[in-house]
Amino acid sequence: MKIIITILLTVLVFIASCSQGYIVNMNEQTKHSKGRELFVSKCNACHQFYDSNQFTKAEWDSILVPMKKKAKINENEKDEILSWILEIKENRAKLRNNRIINQTKNDSIK
Repeated sequence: MKIIITILLTVLVFIASCSQGYIVNMNEQTKHSKGRELFVSKCNACHQFYDSNQFTKAEWDSILVPMKKKAKINENEKDEILSWILEIKENRAKLRNNRIINQTKNDSIK
């Protein structure tokens, strides 16, 4: 019975986190894999990943500063996490731009 409840709670948490705008593929290959590893081990213990586009670079930096103490990370580790977040943000922008370009091409062919 405990196993069933645990599975159900896990599924509910997963569904709830998906519905709140947390969009990131935690397995996405990036140049800043150390930042990803730090996020998973230090930040993800308390909360899910927020949409990288939700904040600017300066806002992300100011968010991570007070988190250093809470997550017990140093300045270099904070910078690694920030670099990873910003890389994801840049990757999302490139994907969005490519979709727009492809859609424009498809519309002009019709």
